[in-house]
Amino acid sequence: MRLATISRSTPMRRKAPSAPLGDDLARVRALEVLRSMPAFSACTEEALQEFSREMRPQGVRRGQRLFRAGDKVERFYLIASGLFKMLREVPGGRQVVFEVRGSGQPLGACIAVDQCLSPCTAQAASDATVFSAAVPSLRRLFGKHPSLSQALWGEVADCLRSAREMQSCMALSVEERLARVFSQLAGRFGERRGPEIRLPRIVTRQDLADMVGATIETTIRTLSHWKKRGIYRDEEGTMVLVWESESSQKCPGCGPNEKACEHTGCLPEASSNLV
Repeated sequence: MRLATISRSTPMRRKAPSAPLGDDLARVRALEVLRSMPAFSACTEEALQEFSREMRPQGVRRGQRLFRAGDKVERFYLIASGLFKMLREVPGGRQVVFEVRGSGQPLGACIAVDQCLSPCTAQAASDATVFSAAVPSLRRLFGKHPSLSQALWGEVADCLRSAREMQSCMALSVEERLARVFSQLAGRFGERRGPEIRLPRIVTRQDLADMVGATIETTIRTLSHWKKRGIYRDEEGTMVLVWESESSQKCPGCGPNEKACEHTGCLPEASSNLV
């Protein structure tokens, strides 16, 4: 499979967060978001209707933080639009990105089901709209609709699986880890245009370095190497991947003689699901 260029597009005019929605419209939109989430596919319509009635819309500006690591968070959030960076503090006090979340994904699932302190910080990477519900109200619904509790525990399990995958990836080369990060970003936020998959520039090179556990110098060298190979291009505002699904093509993290690869994007069936 061939990973190609990453580009930047014309800078987008910054938009203010969406204006507050009327109660009825807010419930309809919240219900649409819940229905769009695979985690809630097994929930009954009655459960989703009641859940949506507890949700309240909120506009969030780029850079604003919904909650911080160590906070006792009182609300559970669903992203209706926009992007959020999930941050953790490393020794020295620096905040590093370990995940990017977008439309249809939750924020604070583990807090809602386990009443723990927040393990991370949620910071808007763009202007966004979220729906939130008070955790006590949500927990009352769990007793009435166990499928809701099961759905959120499923989200927590997904987070734990992602964390384990990140740990296992540390045994790979920086190039392999970087290829996996791009594959994950493409799967969540990519837009296919012919042979290209276009990604908004939601992470900086420092963010990429943090996500793969490398220095920024090594990350820049790896990206420069991809550019020389003709599989990476950086334009303003957009990252563009050209990732073909032929089994003979490999991602940037693979050696030229590899016959098989476990990277998400290298598998034909996986690459077809990138967008």
